[in-house]
Amino acid sequence: MFLLYFAIALVVIIVAVSVLLVWRERRAADYVDHLDPRDQPSAEQSSATATAHSTATHRSVGGAF
Repeated sequence: MFLLYFAIALVVIIVAVSVLLVWRERRAADYVDHLDPRDQPSAEQSSATATAHSTATHRSVGGAF
């Protein structure tokens, strides 16, 4: 009898965790769909990032040149 109660409790825990994970994933998807335009990178930030990427290869290469 104890084994039956243990199996039922285990199934209930697994179902509860699964439901919680699905609920959190759907809730997170709602936030992704509604991004604020102010959160997008500005032109200055994009330019600075491009400059950093273009000079990164020169800094990472070792040698006399």
